[in-house]
Amino acid sequence: MTDVSSGQGDLFRSNTGPKIAVLNLRGTASTVAKARQVQWSSYGLSVLLDELGRNVGSCTVDTMDDYDIVLYSVTSPVDQLTMAAEMPTRRRCKVITGGQGSYPIWALTDLVDVVHFGRAEGAANQIILTDEVTPYQWTRLRDADLQDSYLVRPMSYLHPSEHAVGCKQACTFCQYGYTRQTSEQKGSYSAGGHGYVVKEDSFAHIDLSKPGRVTTALDGWSEQTRMRVKKGITNNFLIKRFRECIQTVTGTITLKVFQIVGYPWETPESIEADLNVMRDILSQADCSHKTIGRLVVMFVTTPFSPEPLTPMEDDAANVHTNWRQYLTDDNKCKRIWKGTNIEAFTLPQIQSPVTLAKRVAINRGASREQLIALSRCKTIDEILSITGDLYGEGKGRRVSSYLSLGFDLPRYKQKLLAGRGLTVIQP
Repeated sequence: MTDVSSGQGDLFRSNTGPKIAVLNLRGTASTVAKARQVQWSSYGLSVLLDELGRNVGSCTVDTMDDYDIVLYSVTSPVDQLTMAAEMPTRRRCKVITGGQGSYPIWALTDLVDVVHFGRAEGAANQIILTDEVTPYQWTRLRDADLQDSYLVRPMSYLHPSEHAVGCKQACTFCQYGYTRQTSEQKGSYSAGGHGYVVKEDSFAHIDLSKPGRVTTALDGWSEQTRMRVKKGITNNFLIKRFRECIQTVTGTITLKVFQIVGYPWETPESIEADLNVMRDILSQADCSHKTIGRLVVMFVTTPFSPEPLTPMEDDAANVHTNWRQYLTDDNKCKRIWKGTNIEAFTLPQIQSPVTLAKRVAINRGASREQLIALSRCKTIDEILSITGDLYGEGKGRRVSSYLSLGFDLPRYKQKLLAGRGLTVIQP
């Protein structure tokens, strides 16, 4: 990838054939500048370009027609706000996109020529250099009105930098777990060789045997909520694991725990009660005397979003409650517990109702014209005046009306999907 980042061609790579470039949009570049310097460094696209084995340029909206083929990776649905605002509907080049954020494609049909669904390894030449018809690719030329059905492409192989793909759990809210097969190989996960080392696992399996920083998720403030979304972590198990940290480890464990708030059955009052239960859990896990270990728990909270191709895709999204008001102290960390050996607090980086509403609108069928308007919105009232009620149970359009899986999920996940009437397999 150094030839793309430096602008210098690689003498060992081909310059023949169509001119290919990766598109960089101003909005995306500014949003992700701290995470990845330019758009083409997203992991899946990097693998695709390495496999292609050609010199690939980098372009902007102003220079994209200097190339024959332009590639853009949609890593999140909110990338579509940038696309709607910046990309032209008329151009000479062929635009190909993919990525998890491209699954809802209603707003993309005038902006791109090809959308690839699912994994791309082993298919770079077919996707980029041919017009071959496959069940994994929507093309504007063939299906401008989105009347056909498509599949999420299965995995062909793991890249050497991928330690694992997919998840064995069946959390009903999680798009990642329902759109990927599960595969593992030995080695450490390093986010595709881009220098991001991630020590992350489910709460039941995280390594808490030594000091350091560890990341995991509970995804539910109460035991009842965790059971309901198939997370399966009891309060007693939390007490046991927290207690082990301070009694068996010499030093400090800093535990970053992702939480979800705002499920359809939750209210500010129920969350306040759940926080009090969490305080009691931490109190029971702590000791009145000083132990050999110390535990610091940082809760990172995200509002619930009904994601496409999951058992909860039809559920309501709470876009009216500002959860920062209840989970922070004046937009600062909110202390949950401070004892002798354990300290726990929430972090203030909680998505606003406006951010959530934009994501759900994209996933539920907002048009390009609506996205352009949404990108300017600052309040929920402004958003609702544009989208109407896309946020209630069963409202809006569904990705699953045209997209299903091209591979088998474990039977227990299939049952959860089938329970919501979703198509599980379309071989």
